[in-house]
Amino acid sequence: MVYRFSCQPEKKLNNQLRNTFATKPFPFPDQPMGGNLRQPTAPVRHPVSMLALTRASSRPDLGEPRPVKWWWVGLGVALGLLGLFLGFAVTSIGARRTGEYALDMDISQHRDAVLITIAKVFNVVGGPTFAPFLLLVLAGLIWWRWDRASAIWFYGLAAIGWVSVTFAKVLVHRDRPPTSAIHALVIEKAADSFPSGHTALAVGVVFGAAMALRHYRGTARWALILGLPFLALAAASRMVLGAHYLADVTAAPIIAGGAILAFSGLVLPVEGRIRDRITAFKRPARARG
Repeated sequence: MVYRFSCQPEKKLNNQLRNTFATKPFPFPDQPMGGNLRQPTAPVRHPVSMLALTRASSRPDLGEPRPVKWWWVGLGVALGLLGLFLGFAVTSIGARRTGEYALDMDISQHRDAVLITIAKVFNVVGGPTFAPFLLLVLAGLIWWRWDRASAIWFYGLAAIGWVSVTFAKVLVHRDRPPTSAIHALVIEKAADSFPSGHTALAVGVVFGAAMALRHYRGTARWALILGLPFLALAAASRMVLGAHYLADVTAAPIIAGGAILAFSGLVLPVEGRIRDRITAFKRPARARG
């Protein structure tokens, strides 16, 4: 094929030819007339290959060794200490002097039937009996929608956030709101009000999902956008039932979120290898006969 060149400047004409044959492995002049011809530098565009490239680029290679993110660890530890300080402070001052008792009294006088129903459902589902099964169901959904390694990683992070508040409960040892005075809808007698375990479970679900799925482009952001309202509702439900004070549900995200962040920063160097082994694991075949 012979090209007929007009009187346009050579540089402008070469750009036109490059745009014309960018999708074909066809030579075009890349230099002034008389120069060497070479293959176009633009890649061949194909819708399927570009889609695969986009998905691959959204998940970096987790097998590459990465150093510990010490600022994650430091921030997580700082959040945990801040939560403990808050617990010791409100316990020593007293709920009446902090205004938490009056707030619970006011909430008990303005309860809504819908909120009461939601709070009672979450009280059962988020309790120590059913919470492990709830995490299993959510992990199964992540396995079905994304991958097995992210599902198992989510379950571990959510469990860490949930269990982390147990140590704070033992250390702070704060009494529950008085059942008869605020007309509590659940009976809680143990001195383990601070922090809220149900709220910590919600934190584990939201932050665990965001951290486990952070390698998928945009997924962690949507997990936080959709999860934070759920977290606020879970915290409010504990006060609607009269089971916790305001500081109890406020400190739970601080302590549980700090635990998840610190753990994620520590295991970052081996996270890729663990995920790869989980992905490559296959059940051994049963022997016949």
